[in-house]
Amino acid sequence: MKFLPENVYHVYNQGNNQQNIFIKDFQFLYFLQLYQQYIVPHCETLAWCLMHNHFHFMIYADNRCLEVKQQVA
Repeated sequence: MKFLPENVYHVYNQGNNQQNIFIKDFQFLYFLQLYQQYIVPHCETLAWCLMHNHFHFMIYADNRCLEVKQQVA
């Protein structure tokens, strides 16, 4: 997904058939570590919520989002 600067985005996802995507506490922490590493340097987090079967993030994309480069596998 390409974020445009000066916009607010609601990023969310949930497990299939409302199945849990986070089962143990360390999975929540690992997800937040990845978020910290890959999203926080490029956007402001306005609000967030992690639940066992889904998550929500409200982020504000500023000019830092233009610094993101597509990764090649």
